[in-house]
Amino acid sequence: MDYYVLIVWRGVQPKLHGPYKTLQQRDQKAKKLRNDFGVTASLFPIEVSTGSEISINFYPADFFE
Repeated sequence: MDYYVLIVWRGVQPKLHGPYKTLQQRDQKAKKLRNDFGVTASLFPIEVSTGSEISINFYPADFFE
């Protein structure tokens, strides 16, 4: 399984960060991106299985607190 963070800044300019080998690495990157971009960016955790099954989720608001 590979883990990614999708950032969409101000509704445009999507950028995919990763792959990360662990959830912890991915989530640390998401928190850094939130610090760098603030609430002007939407962040989405993505998981890609070995068989290329893609799962895109969302971070709840309290994740960044």
